[in-house]
Amino acid sequence: MHDKSDLIVSKIRTNVMTNNAAEKWKHEDEVLPLSRLIRSGQLVESGAHMLIVGEINPGGHVEVVEHAFVMGQVKGTIHAGKNGNMKAVIIGCFQYPAQLRIASSVRTIDKEEALTIATRLSIAYLDKENNITIEALDQYADTKSIFAAEKGGR
Repeated sequence: MHDKSDLIVSKIRTNVMTNNAAEKWKHEDEVLPLSRLIRSGQLVESGAHMLIVGEINPGGHVEVVEHAFVMGQVKGTIHAGKNGNMKAVIIGCFQYPAQLRIASSVRTIDKEEALTIATRLSIAYLDKENNITIEALDQYADTKSIFAAEKGGR
């Protein structure tokens, strides 16, 4: 540059994240992968999302702050959105005697219901009345919203 310049910068605007904000974002969007069987009496927890390749047996407990994805049978208790996240979902093959929890809502799977849903991959989410609704995953119209960032500008 020249010794004498008419260029004056009055303001700089940026979308750069701080290190603390980046660490927080990474932790919130982290998916804990787990390949195992959750047995009776075992508790598995995650501060973000969890992907389980395996099963949750009766008496086994899984608790996550965000979404829970189970590539296997769910016969135990699984709690997504345990810190009150009402947009959390649970995906899995729900069987008797599974107990599904999303935020503060609870739904149990009885033997009769299990006969109609146990053979398919299903999604559980809260409806407008905060009741846990279960649908076949391939029929769920809003699948993209599960994986979309809820907070823009990153």
